[in-house]
Amino acid sequence: MHLHHTARRRATTSLLLGSVLSLLVAAPAAAHVTANPSSTTADGYAMIDIRVPHGCDGEATSEVAVRIPDGVISVKPEQLPGWTATTEIGPYDEPVEMHGSSVTEGVKVVTWTADAGQELADDQFRDFGLSVKFPDAAGETLTFPAVQTCVDGSEAAWIETSDDPEAELAYPAPSITLTAATGDAHGVEHGAEDDDVTDEPTTATDDAELATTSAANAADAGTDPLVYVALGAGLLGLLAGVAGLRAARATRR
Repeated sequence: MHLHHTARRRATTSLLLGSVLSLLVAAPAAAHVTANPSSTTADGYAMIDIRVPHGCDGEATSEVAVRIPDGVISVKPEQLPGWTATTEIGPYDEPVEMHGSSVTEGVKVVTWTADAGQELADDQFRDFGLSVKFPDAAGETLTFPAVQTCVDGSEAAWIETSDDPEAELAYPAPSITLTAATGDAHGVEHGAEDDDVTDEPTTATDDAELATTSAANAADAGTDPLVYVALGAGLLGLLAGVAGLRAARATRR
C-alpha cells in the first residue's frame, strides 16, 4: 500500500512539473507586442512605449514599424542608442488645431532600424518610446499596429483587432484606451510650473521675521494669551541665535 501511494505521488508530481514546464516554455511565445501604459488621459500629451518582448521564432529583431492612429498628433519618436528612428509624413483625415494653428499633416508611421550588430536579441526586450498628443476622445481605444522584422527577413505583423474584448488574437495590435482628462493635460509637453516656489534656505533673520509676523497674525486673530507667551519665547530665542551668529562671524574676522 505504501509503495502504491508513493508511486501515485511521484506520478502526480511529475505531471505538475510537466505542466509548469510547458507553461514556462509557452509563455515567451504567447507574449505580445504591447503599448504601455494601456490607458491614459484624453486630450493631452503623453509618453508611451511600444514594447517588443521577443524576436521572430528565436531570431533577433532588426526593425520595428508603428502606424500612428488617426487623431494622434505631435508625434516624436525616442532616440534609442544603436537604432535609427525615421518618420513618414502624411495628410490627416481632417485638419486639427494645435497652438492656435490648423495642421493638415503629420507623422503617420515611425520606424526604428537597428544599426549593424545592435539588433534586439530574442531573449531580451526593448521599449520604443513615443511622445504624442492624444485627441479629446475619452472612452475610445486607439490601436498602434506594429510590424516586427527580424534578421532572417521574417516578419510578425501585430495588427489584429476585434470588437470582442474576450477574443484571443494571435497577433493583436498594441492599443491604448483614453480616459477622461483631469487637471492640466499639457504638463508632459510643456513642463509643470511651480507658482512662486523657491528652494532657497532660510536664515536665522528670516526665521525671526517669520516669528514676528506669526505673532502679529495671532494677535489679530484673538489668540489665547498662552500662545502669545510661547511665541514671545520663541522670538527671543531666535533673536539670541541671530546675535550669537553675528558674534561668531565677527570673531572669525
